[in-house]
Amino acid sequence: VEHIDTGSRGTWRAHVVWQLIAFRDWYSCRVACRKPVPEHVAQVAVSLDTAAARNMHTVFEGGAEFTSHPAETRREAVRLAIGRMLRFLVERLERPDQTLHLYSGHDWTVTPLLLALCRHDEPALRSRRP
Repeated sequence: VEHIDTGSRGTWRAHVVWQLIAFRDWYSCRVACRKPVPEHVAQVAVSLDTAAARNMHTVFEGGAEFTSHPAETRREAVRLAIGRMLRFLVERLERPDQTLHLYSGHDWTVTPLLLALCRHDEPALRSRRP
């Protein structure tokens, strides 16, 4: 974060709690829109991606890695974050009705869904793709 905040060619600022996630989102949006990205930010893009993913996982897993029972804490936190939505999707899949159902979500919906469906140590969860 300090590397991005103190770059020689301008800075990006965000609330401290969400800095890594906000910086990663801003970077992804700028790249997707082919807008210029400060060189000092581009240099740490992979590290930023990985750190933002860990930050989001910590939020959705209820800080499980800092508890005495990480697996149980993680399971309960993810269940609370996305359990109802996951149950709804599974019920819909179990009772097909010949209708196309479209769902829209953002990283705050997709991330806990992935955490609920994947193993905690799944390599694909180590980074956060836009």
